[in-house]
Amino acid sequence: HSLTCDSRSKSVDTDLSATVSLNSLYRVKNQADFVLSADFGRGQLSVWSLGDETAARCLKGVNRPRDVRFIDSTRAIVLCHRDLKVYNVEQGVFENRLKGTMNQNMPFYNISDHEHCVCLSRNRMYVNIMNIPTGDMESTFKVGEDRFLNSLYVSENGERVCCGDEVQKPFPMLVWDLKSRKLIHDIRIANHEFQMNIAA
Repeated sequence: HSLTCDSRSKSVDTDLSATVSLNSLYRVKNQADFVLSADFGRGQLSVWSLGDETAARCLKGVNRPRDVRFIDSTRAIVLCHRDLKVYNVEQGVFENRLKGTMNQNMPFYNISDHEHCVCLSRNRMYVNIMNIPTGDMESTFKVGEDRFLNSLYVSENGERVCCGDEVQKPFPMLVWDLKSRKLIHDIRIANHEFQMNIAA
């Protein structure tokens, strides 16, 4: 089936009933009947009802949405060009912006819990813990001098974050404990390189 915007819905702009370009689709957290699409060219986020095959609501004026991470079933952190912004997709409103600017080529981030976002710093030498409600940086980790990170993965339970280091040889895997906020593993295996930048 194809999804089309229904201009009869009051929350959907009537000019969307024509062609809509979808760059990416994301499942709405804990909402099996809805997906969210990001339209980079139009600067638009759309929440789609899979049952009705129509857009339940559309958020316009979103600056170049590149990626989406859901906090819960109603709120998401959207990578807008190089900024992280919090949107309430149920109410269709912008809530706040997380401080700082992301790296242009590696804008990696993820959610550790309802109040914290873990992201790679712009210079790729730090892992930052951002407070979602306030938008402030709560803490930061640094691996060491002249070590650049090339990936970031947060465990499903939000307790660990793993990153790859592209400077040390062979490439190690770094693991932080998000509760104690300390580096707990700097894993190196002889004649083996962790290709964290292509990990699933």
